[in-house]
Amino acid sequence: MNDLLMIYMDYNMDDMEERLRIEEEIKYLDKLVEKQGWKYSGVANTYIPIVNQTREETVDKVLEAIVADERLKKYSPKVLTGMMTNACALQEIDLQHMTKPSEIKYNRYEKYYLQNKKLAHGIIVDDDKKIRDGYISYLLAEKYGCNVDVIEVPKESAIAKLVIGHHVKYDTEQSAYVKKTSRRYAWIYTLREAVVQGDILLVQTSKGNDYMQVEKITNVAGRKAINKYKKVKRNITAINEIN
Repeated sequence: MNDLLMIYMDYNMDDMEERLRIEEEIKYLDKLVEKQGWKYSGVANTYIPIVNQTREETVDKVLEAIVADERLKKYSPKVLTGMMTNACALQEIDLQHMTKPSEIKYNRYEKYYLQNKKLAHGIIVDDDKKIRDGYISYLLAEKYGCNVDVIEVPKESAIAKLVIGHHVKYDTEQSAYVKKTSRRYAWIYTLREAVVQGDILLVQTSKGNDYMQVEKITNVAGRKAINKYKKVKRNITAINEIN
């Protein structure tokens, strides 16, 4: 758990002056993160613990430091925790406690796989290799022999599904949803309906309800981290498909 930190900052990519300025801000961010026990991994916007054994003790400190930093606030920094995706082989996963999933949910995830040739999300197991989330992904991986991420999160740690994407509005001329902003936001997904990339969700914001389109589905671990996000209210796409 918390093997990686992915840090996103919002800025205008089309503004050359801002693109040059952000390079200095990233150097500043690197030093801030290093003081909290993490370092730049050399890949994209990902950071890893300097001392792996202390990652759980330091992750909250680095999250709080980034959010509280006055210099970085204007970039609305978003920090996501990541995990290693090869915790164990499918054959090692304990399925004894699992029950048959909802047929509607299973069919929707299978349809997504057949259309996109990839699973909607991976599998979460605990330290005893019991599934905590993603049983349908397990069943589909077994059925089709496809690759699937298997992430281990200790049974003592709370986990939640996180959906990431842009605010959108419906454009009648294009007969499609379009982005309202270049910024990405994240919400906790606790609904019963299956959620896949491209879904339109009704979400809570600081200004009331709004719509977002899912670009990525991941997980967040730790009660403190989970409580930082608002919850999705409805999955408009899934409800319309069912009806």
